[in-house]
Amino acid sequence: MMQYGTSDAMDIGPPLTHRFSLVVVLQDLSCLNRDLSRVILVDVNKDSYKLNPRNGMTLKKWNGKDDDRELYDLAALLHSLYC
Repeated sequence: MMQYGTSDAMDIGPPLTHRFSLVVVLQDLSCLNRDLSRVILVDVNKDSYKLNPRNGMTLKKWNGKDDDRELYDLAALLHSLYC
């Protein structure tokens, strides 16, 4: 039985052998009404800041391990920039 909202409920053609989804979320920092020279957008996907490439910073995706230091390093960087 198909459930409402599932991708199966939307198939109208022959059965698909493969499914994929590609979603890119673009962040438009101009909507913030702030001085963009003081704004940093941090994301794991560099495409998210395509509209404002000078404001973007890419982090490695969290690997799920306790030794992942990306956010600690980011905090130290931000602290040095703004304090």
